[in-house]
Amino acid sequence: MNSSSYKEAAFPLNPSLKEIEMKKIVQNKEVIRHLIDIVLYLGRHCLPFRGHKDLERVGKMISTFDVSRKDQLSLVIRYINKSNGVVCERLIAVRETLMTTGQHLFTVLDDICKDMCLDWKTYLVGQSYDGAASMRGAYNGLQAIVKENNPLATYVWCWAHKFNLGIVYAHRQFKLLLQEVDSQFDDLLLHNNVRWLSKGNVLYRFFGLLNEIELFLLNSTHLAAKNHIKFIKDNNNVVTIAFLADIFQHVNFLNLKLQGAQKLICHLVSEVNCFCKKIELFSQDLGSEQLYFTNLKKVCDERNDIEIDNFINFMTSIETEFERRFADLKTLYNSSVTLHPDGEWVNEAIRVFKCNKATIQMEIIEFQTDDVLKKLYDKNYAKTESSYEEF
Repeated sequence: MNSSSYKEAAFPLNPSLKEIEMKKIVQNKEVIRHLIDIVLYLGRHCLPFRGHKDLERVGKMISTFDVSRKDQLSLVIRYINKSNGVVCERLIAVRETLMTTGQHLFTVLDDICKDMCLDWKTYLVGQSYDGAASMRGAYNGLQAIVKENNPLATYVWCWAHKFNLGIVYAHRQFKLLLQEVDSQFDDLLLHNNVRWLSKGNVLYRFFGLLNEIELFLLNSTHLAAKNHIKFIKDNNNVVTIAFLADIFQHVNFLNLKLQGAQKLICHLVSEVNCFCKKIELFSQDLGSEQLYFTNLKKVCDERNDIEIDNFINFMTSIETEFERRFADLKTLYNSSVTLHPDGEWVNEAIRVFKCNKATIQMEIIEFQTDDVLKKLYDKNYAKTESSYEEF
């Protein structure tokens, strides 16, 4: 018998202890997942992280489902604070539901209220759920059972749920429109504050679908559609969207270059300094050919009397902000390459090599600011008579 077999025979409790430990780990993960779901729910609905201790009087109750991997019932109550008359709203419970029948949901609701000493049969004056039959059913639905115990608990179909259904329907119609007109994109993008690239991607996609959005709004019968159409047809708004879509694409490109597991500090310094030089070129380009602002150039070509002074000032402020935030990098970096990316040599290079002006300008800036190439030069060519500039 080897040592491992001997241990298993001598200590039969080990497998049981390990099994119990694994069960606890799984249970803890499930608890954490529920807590994350609750936090996300509170964040989306701007609800405070508080319980029922400050309740003075229950005025209204709202029940809804929050579905992740299992069916859950979330209970939200709305009430009036006696001391100041302020209407408050609190999420007081999130419970897993084994069944979705009206009777079972009523039992869960009643148990929650009993645990928290809430006399809903006396103080409840309203109830609101989604449109599921088990919730709003006139005979066996949750609202009907609640009204049997408290006739004052008037039922109202949740307006937030109805609004979401309207949004889903409008979204579906918009995607069908994009298919009908053979659009280059199949949908809009949803903005996410925690994603660094989100703003740029959302703006770029929105501008790319501007004509389709206008067509969709023109066919819409919704009252708010007129205000949105007015916004889209305003030249100043369209130009601003085009400019922001362009500049955010450049910023996103820098963000991507700064990411990666094998990036060294010398690479990051080079990329930041490279972008600072590009900003100078962007500012000059705004008032001339607009090679780096393709969306803005498209709008300016189609519409007359476009003012871009504000955009130039904006670029100046970006340049100033970058210099301020990355001022400490200048102590690590000293460029000896003085060739200007917008000099006369560019036109000569375009004539000789038949290359794109914007491309060659970007390449020379990246070459000028590449510390890795400078180190390679110092290592391999420093003993030659040629300087780095000549090289």
